[in-house]
Amino acid sequence: MVHSLSARLQTLFVLIGLVILFGIASPHFLTTDNLLNVMQQSAINAILGIGLTFVIISAGIDLSVGSILALCGLVVADLLVAGQTSFVAIGAGMLVGLGCANIAPALFSLAGHQTRMPGALAITAVSTLSFAGILAGPALIGFAANHFGLIAAFIGVATALLLVAMSTRWLRV
Repeated sequence: MVHSLSARLQTLFVLIGLVILFGIASPHFLTTDNLLNVMQQSAINAILGIGLTFVIISAGIDLSVGSILALCGLVVADLLVAGQTSFVAIGAGMLVGLGCANIAPALFSLAGHQTRMPGALAITAVSTLSFAGILAGPALIGFAANHFGLIAAFIGVATALLLVAMSTRWLRV
């Protein structure tokens, strides 16, 4: 019991030690402005951590959350820079996030339930195609952005993700 408690508190002790060390090393570290800046910069990770805690507690796990957040943030930022309203940019980011969040579970579920090949082989095939998409996706988005513009490329990606997410209802393998 005591060993378990000390193992849990070890990270806290390391954090307190680092704060003391950096507070001594720099007179600007423990200022109000710096502490507020650190809290603002870590707010997104804290929100994601709280959400993932509920996912893990419910016996699920999803490793794509950080990637989806980055893509959604990129879409929102690009639309804001292009002059779109906050409402349109955030809405587009939410649609991209919903589409991405539905694609991986839908594809793995379809692969596991199909009857044309063994389930393990189908899951491996989906994983291989997913990895190929990770490698080729940025190049294809760059190609589309070069010819049609970055906004059009992201709209194309969002549309494709939404079509895949919606098509799983009608796809029967």
